[in-house]
Amino acid sequence: MTAGAPITSAPEPELREPIARQLAGALLVYLVLAFAFTSSAWQDPTNRWIGNCCDQEQTIWFLAWTPHAIATGQNPLLTDRLNAPDGANLMWNAAEPLVGLLAAPVTAIGGPVLAYNVAAVGAIALSGLAAFAVLRRFVRGGLGPLVGGALYELSPYVASHAALHLNLLSAWAPPLFLILFDELVRRQRVRPWKLGAAAGLVGAAQLLTSEEILATSAVAITVLAAVAALVVRDRAAVASGFQRLVRAAPAALVTFLALGGGPLAIQFLGPDRIQGSVTNSAVYSTDLLNVVVPTPYQLLAPDAATALSSGFSGLFHEATAYVGLPLLVVVAGFAWLGVARRANLVALVAGVMAIVLFTLSLGPQLTIAGTQTGIPMPWWPMDQLPLLENVVPGRLTLYMWLAIAVLVAIAVTEATRLPLRMRLTALAAIGAALVFVAPTPAASSTTAIPTFFRTWSSHGIGAADTVLFAPWFADGAGAAPMLWSAGAGAEPRMVEGYVYVPGENGRPRFGPENGQIGDIMSKIQDTGTAVVARGGVRRSALTQLGALDVADVVVGPMPHQAEMARFFADLLGAPPTSVDGVLLWRNVPGLVRQQLGAPG
Repeated sequence: MTAGAPITSAPEPELREPIARQLAGALLVYLVLAFAFTSSAWQDPTNRWIGNCCDQEQTIWFLAWTPHAIATGQNPLLTDRLNAPDGANLMWNAAEPLVGLLAAPVTAIGGPVLAYNVAAVGAIALSGLAAFAVLRRFVRGGLGPLVGGALYELSPYVASHAALHLNLLSAWAPPLFLILFDELVRRQRVRPWKLGAAAGLVGAAQLLTSEEILATSAVAITVLAAVAALVVRDRAAVASGFQRLVRAAPAALVTFLALGGGPLAIQFLGPDRIQGSVTNSAVYSTDLLNVVVPTPYQLLAPDAATALSSGFSGLFHEATAYVGLPLLVVVAGFAWLGVARRANLVALVAGVMAIVLFTLSLGPQLTIAGTQTGIPMPWWPMDQLPLLENVVPGRLTLYMWLAIAVLVAIAVTEATRLPLRMRLTALAAIGAALVFVAPTPAASSTTAIPTFFRTWSSHGIGAADTVLFAPWFADGAGAAPMLWSAGAGAEPRMVEGYVYVPGENGRPRFGPENGQIGDIMSKIQDTGTAVVARGGVRRSALTQLGALDVADVVVGPMPHQAEMARFFADLLGAPPTSVDGVLLWRNVPGLVRQQLGAPG
């Protein structure tokens, strides 16, 4: 692609210092940045996790489940430990089985909370390293790619999702896909089938880490191919690149299905599969003002700004498009450089990609200052497609940040070519612009795990026994029992579960329906109201315990624990046993029969 060769394209590898040395040095830098960003959790890494509650408690359980399932001969993609007796299909959830497998040694040695922290730091650092690797292909020198990789590693996208979503921190695949696309279409040095097989391998790994990032990567690569075809003047080069893409596709598909076909079959043909969308794309879309209004996850975020941005994107954790005016000037300048000097296709394509992906992240309709305007946006037709209906449009900013990282890397490299005084001024200006998007250090959280769960195997509760936990939960609120269960190696078979399961007509819901028991428990823990069940309510609650085949009831540390204990003591006609920090009722079926007046 002679016409497509960017003026900032890298020299051939043999003219550069050893690639391994560059990658090792960059990885060290990115690990230091990741540890610094998450430092509060490392004060007590086996008990404190990176971020807030409560998705982490779910993810920590997933990390504990994968090695437990493999060790006991169970399918790690399905579970009967949550939402018992029905169970759950974890391919419809953020289970990350590949991460759980890789983190299994850490889980075995230090527990699932430490495994979560190690996985989060690893995901952040490896994402930066992958960005560095791709930027080296487009930009001369080491400083520009290093800075661009750091921006991608700790972008507002990462800073926000570090608060809740380990799976979305695993953003290493998009740069790897970009490397493969560049090698396939522009450099054309490797046979297409080999690159296709590599793409299938990366895709399968991403499937088992974050299926949503895999889906949005496909969207981003499609957009990139279209943009490249539009801006490259050499039509023969475009045709050649397209032919190589077609030739790579069979190997990519075969490799992907060989590795990922089984998990996909479980997801779409297996038990407990879901029908319909699991998200509301109109709510979880980028707010137009977010591009210039920071959220609390930025280091420089005035109260007036965060008061506004807290209403963005349903939850401001999903508001990840903040670029800020100073950095906008930098990236717009170099995007315009690509337009003015058309030979610089890297800047041109990156600039167009940043704009297009930001536009797509706005979702199916335009939202301004938290108000949905009803104005249709380009994502609307995508939102009607199967699978893509489950995508959160606001998360497409991941690819916008990769494009911005390219432009920043170019800006840094161009600045280093200036005379000394101008060079220092330019680099200082770029650095100042980057400060505006710098993240505030990540928060950390903890919930005590009662000793009862750390000594689970000593209590004689069988693997087939169904346990009802208090507090009752069916979403992230009050999901501490999932963390307790993770501390027991994901062994307890729980009635509840913060997990997507099929509800009416297969539509998604979180965990079990409340029923009489769930309604009463929710009332007690939410209001502190003392409840004594009588008459039909009592019989309904006891019948539900029997239908769920509850063998044991555990009331753990929680608000209004005394009121919850009194309810169960009255309902079951027996006081609890206090064991290692929890209140326990055993032989619940026998107690239920006695209360219902049945023989025996």
